[in-house]
Amino acid sequence: MKVKKLEEIIKENKQMNARFKKIEKMELELQKEKAELKEKIGKNIKIIEKMKKVN
Repeated sequence: MKVKKLEEIIKENKQMNARFKKIEKMELELQKEKAELKEKIGKNIKIIEKMKKVN
């Protein structure tokens, strides 16, 4: 009985660990995308400011 329960806990733990790793990977991808978007926004703001000065 205890072995069965332990096997269930180990199986559940492995599943949660896999989900956790998946979420960590997604977080890293989102951080990268966020940084890229911040950079693009910064460039666009500079372009807009230059355009305002020209006009």
